[in-house]
Amino acid sequence: MWRLPARLLVAATIGKANRGDDGDQRGGGARDITHTLEIPNAATHLPGHNNAIMDVWDNGGRHWTLQMTIKRDERKALKQKEWLRLVRINELEEGETVRFYYIPARNSYSVEFKGPNRV
Repeated sequence: MWRLPARLLVAATIGKANRGDDGDQRGGGARDITHTLEIPNAATHLPGHNNAIMDVWDNGGRHWTLQMTIKRDERKALKQKEWLRLVRINELEEGETVRFYYIPARNSYSVEFKGPNRV
């Protein structure tokens, strides 16, 4: 399959607390697959404003419109509704890794999932 050049922006493990720049644990746990995905603060190249829209393509070529929210303490998270649809359709499980890549040619993102139940 032909792929456009992409740059890895962030990798987060589903169900694991992610560490912020200061080393503190941020979010994670089962909330990643039941509520929202909190993004580690180290992910500085994701949209930086509240309610930013991310056009994302998954491993199966499906398009997702994910919305970013920024919390009072500056943590980023994906809004619940579309994130939970992506989780359900891609059958994400605790312990899997989600990697977001930026594709400059499309000004969009791709997401890939890695885990023990994935090929």
